[in-house]
Amino acid sequence: MRADDASVATAEGGKRAKAGEALAANPGALVSCTFHIGQDDIHVHTVATRERHAIYPLTPVVSSLASVSAADAISYVEKAGAAKAGEVVVTDSGNVAAVRLKLDGDGDAVLLVGAGQAGAASLDRKQISGLTEALVAQVQ
Repeated sequence: MRADDASVATAEGGKRAKAGEALAANPGALVSCTFHIGQDDIHVHTVATRERHAIYPLTPVVSSLASVSAADAISYVEKAGAAKAGEVVVTDSGNVAAVRLKLDGDGDAVLLVGAGQAGAASLDRKQISGLTEALVAQVQ
């Protein structure tokens, strides 16, 4: 907290989170990277927050990668956010998967993996789920 009691959090891209943004309301950390499998860009996002619903800041990412409406992306992140830790939840498009991470203490954390673009990814549902499980095993 700053002296004027205003929360300070860093948002994606290293900029200060503005009031009302997900990481300002629920401070935490977001780490994103991209790597390649075949022709696909694989986007991996790991978010940890003080309170539940760490996946919420990734709603626009889900919408973009899965090529779904904002309402469908919100529905998916709510489903993924309510899942038990360790349970992989794949989008209807089959190219995005999320899993809540098991934590020793308080807070919430999630790993989101997106492969290519909806309808054009070379990985199928089973492969995106397996890749997500393998990445989770590396961070748990």
